[in-house]
Amino acid sequence: MTAPATYGSLMLRAALGIQHGVVWMQNLPLERREYAETAINDFHDVLRALKEHTWVLLDLRRVDGIAKSFTPDPRERAALRLGDLLQDVVGSTSPWAWVGALVSPSPWATAARCVRAAGELVATHSDAAGLPRTPDLNAVLRDPAARQAGLAQLGDMTATLVSGADYLALRAGQAGLPWPEVRRRLPDLGEVRACAGTRGRTRVRPTRRWTP
Repeated sequence: MTAPATYGSLMLRAALGIQHGVVWMQNLPLERREYAETAINDFHDVLRALKEHTWVLLDLRRVDGIAKSFTPDPRERAALRLGDLLQDVVGSTSPWAWVGALVSPSPWATAARCVRAAGELVATHSDAAGLPRTPDLNAVLRDPAARQAGLAQLGDMTATLVSGADYLALRAGQAGLPWPEVRRRLPDLGEVRACAGTRGRTRVRPTRRWTP
């Protein structure tokens, strides 16, 4: 019998998948144009999953208050800014995006699936109104230190992923994707990189183990 997945194990798999994908881009060519297109799609899918998970950890019910507060927690304001920047890059996900989609075996695609699974695991602890379904909601998921640890981890993962963007662009061009198309699909991510790096360095020590 296998042990049930935990939030920590899913996010660890996601982090390793992101790192693996970056190393892959650094060291291995994309032999065909269709491989380059798939790699770019997977790269965007991880960015989209990280954006979605940012809102999960911030809690959409709190986002408006964070944005309008005169004295917000600077770490939460930075996470909110990162979420907005990622939204600008990848946009929203169509509710019909899954129709006809092929499951990619790449490490980045695996990372995106793990991040989304972690978000679904978090969601099991509360109902649509935000009321607790399990005792862990108030004890762990609403613990400010646990939330900040999760947001800092997302910053690290985003910074690692976007560090591979230039390598991905180079490999895509080498594989035959026209350079104007490469630039359109992989725009400058310098602001995302700077924000994610700051978010990742803003750390707190969780007061208890976070394994919903």
